[in-house]
Amino acid sequence: MLTREQIADQLADRNLAEVSRRTGVSYGTLLNVAAGRTSPSYLTRRALTDYLLHGVEVEPTVPR
Repeated sequence: MLTREQIADQLADRNLAEVSRRTGVSYGTLLNVAAGRTSPSYLTRRALTDYLLHGVEVEPTVPR
């Protein structure tokens, strides 16, 4: 799993709105992580690591 610093480095040149859409991580959280203002939770780190290293995106949920 990527560290907070590695995630911040990889987010530096990315479109955070697109990363948010693809990972399900809120845009505000991505801004704070990219700026080093906060450490992501375990689940956020896992989602970002999966996306940044492996291109894994969240499955869209279908409202019932």
